[in-house]
Amino acid sequence: MGIFGPGGVTEFFRRSHVVSSSANAAQGPRSIEQRLAELDDLRTRGVISDDEHRDARAAILKG
Repeated sequence: MGIFGPGGVTEFFRRSHVVSSSANAAQGPRSIEQRLAELDDLRTRGVISDDEHRDARAAILKG
């Protein structure tokens, strides 16, 4: 199992519209643009592969 849990990076980002920390709770759910920017950052830093990025991006855009 990878760092993103049993569903992998795609499942992580599919569910990422849910606020996970109390610090972000006041701001509400992250926008699609914020989630895509975070995803791009993960790929740029080498945390996820291009294939994982593509799959997670598709999942975010699908909703």
